[in-house]
Amino acid sequence: LKQSAIIVEYHEEWTQCDDCKKTFTPHLWNAAVQVRQKVDHKRTFLYIEQAILKHKMHEKALNVKETPEGVDFYFKNKSHACAFSDFIHSILPTKAKSSKQLVSHDQWSNLYNYKYTYMLEIAPVCKDDIIVLTQEQMKELGGIGPVMLCYKTSTNVHLMDPLTMEVIEFDENTYWRHNFRSFIDRSTLEEFIIQNIDEEI
Repeated sequence: LKQSAIIVEYHEEWTQCDDCKKTFTPHLWNAAVQVRQKVDHKRTFLYIEQAILKHKMHEKALNVKETPEGVDFYFKNKSHACAFSDFIHSILPTKAKSSKQLVSHDQWSNLYNYKYTYMLEIAPVCKDDIIVLTQEQMKELGGIGPVMLCYKTSTNVHLMDPLTMEVIEFDENTYWRHNFRSFIDRSTLEEFIIQNIDEEI
């Protein structure tokens, strides 16, 4: 074989990976979870924060932003957002809505790029809230008392009649169907001491 020498000229060009390119655009995230609760306090979000840290659900989040009525969580892909949404749904009674927005479309390869948004509305009833039911709600719920105390919220809403001590639980579907709201929250509670009781015969 005959060998010959040739001159090869190289041109080095700097480039970035796709993830680095996204950091310079508003398209860094592909899915967002918006958690909302229409109440005047942030007690529920403090509980959510503790649960997220305990179960390490924040590790996949790219960014977290606080809003007047809740918190927004941003994720790189849809599956991480779905897993986070399911986690919130597993600890609190929520109502979920989802939407998607077309970001780009390649007509030659028929590829679509979407951004997904999941909106989770948490039931606006918290522990120690007083609930006042209407006559119609009382009948639909089996004749329970008009004044109920919320003593616990988990995946269900737990209410107690302070006069009869009867306990009733609502799953999230039942709650959102009746959609009752708090009449008085815990901020109005005052501590007092009973010094004497006179029984009337």
